[in-house]
Parts: sequence; C-alpha cells; structure tokens
Amino acid sequence: MTNVIPLPFQGDLIDYLKLNGREVAWLWRDGEAFIPARPICEIMGLDWKSQHAKLTAPNYRGTVVFITTVAEDGKQREMLCIAYADFLMWLATISPSRVKEEARAPLNRLLDEIKLVLATHYHDRLLGESREAVTQLQGFLSDYVSARPIRGRVRDAVANGWTWAMLVQNTSYTQKRLIETIRDLLRIGAIPEAPQGSPLNGGDARQLSLFAGA
Repeated sequence: MTNVIPLPFQGDLIDYLKLNGREVAWLWRDGEAFIPARPICEIMGLDWKSQHAKLTAPNYRGTVVFITTVAEDGKQREMLCIAYADFLMWLATISPSRVKEEARAPLNRLLDEIKLVLATHYHDRLLGESREAVTQLQGFLSDYVSARPIRGRVRDAVANGWTWAMLVQNTSYTQKRLIETIRDLLRIGAIPEAPQGSPLNGGDARQLSLFAGA
C-alpha cells in the first residue's frame, strides 16, 4: 500500500519548495520514504530531462522507483521518486547556478549544512579510529619492549643519546645481542635510528657481517 504524506521536515530549501511552488508530497511504501523528483525540478527551475538522465543512469548510486500517477489531464504517467536517504545527496549535486535565482540562497544554505554535517561526522570518525589505532600501537610497543629487559634498556639509552661505543662499554650484553635488539627496536619504530657508530648505520660493516652470520 502507498501512502502520500506532506514533506515531513523543515529547512530553508524545503520551506521554499512548499511556499513558492505547488505542494510537494512524499511517498511511504513498505517502510521506506520516496520523494518525487520532477516537481522539485519544476519548482526550482531545473531542467528535468538532464536530471532524469542523471537519476536513471546505470552508475547512479541512489535508489529510485517509478510510480503511476494521474496527471491534471486525466492521463496516467510514471513519476520518478528518490529514496529519502538519497534525496539530500541528490540536491547536493545540483549547482546553484542552474536553479531559479530565488532558490539559490536556500540551496546554498542547504549545501553548507550538508558539508558541515559530513565534515563533522567523518572528522569524529576518522579521529576516533586514529586514536584507537595509536592506542593499540602504543600498547603493542609497550608490551613488546617490556617483554625483554634489554629492549627497554637499549631504547632508553638511545633516547638519551648513547653512542654505540657507550653501549658496548657500559653493558654486559654481547655486541651480537645489542645489534639484534637495535634491529628489533628499529623494525617496530621504538627508536628512530641506530645509535651513532653502530654497525647498523655506517659503523664497522665487517663486524656486522660477522654477527649477521653467527
């Protein structure tokens, strides 16, 4: 069953459509709302043929349906209706320069509102996802580093400016183990670069090759 109901929302553009043109109704069918597109175009002065082509193009991502109506001349005609969820997105694709002059200001305000709503939604969503990813990464790094005491000690020493020579002289770890630890810390980004003089950043290449093969 199809019910015809007046537009259920207010706003600059909708007020314009209701006050400056004939009354626009929307359709409620099987739990979903649809808004007739042609009356909107006629009120705003849009070229219906070009909009009809856009809305029925194979690559159009919105949902449209056709219903049969009785025109003023008594003849039956098909009417293209846009799903409520796609209605504002369709309006957002319309350039204000293509509508009647009196419709441009309300359409521009609608476009600004749509932009603000989308920007706010995705700003919160993307920042939320980024924060969550950073939190997870920080947790992983903390767990990874704390799993072996040597990782934490080498990370802290490098952060405090220790050189490779200072590490070798002031720790009881073998140079092979130090190199393996520095490699691990570099791999996960726990340190930005190997300590100065390390075989990993231009130190003794012969020494590194010996350790790598050990």
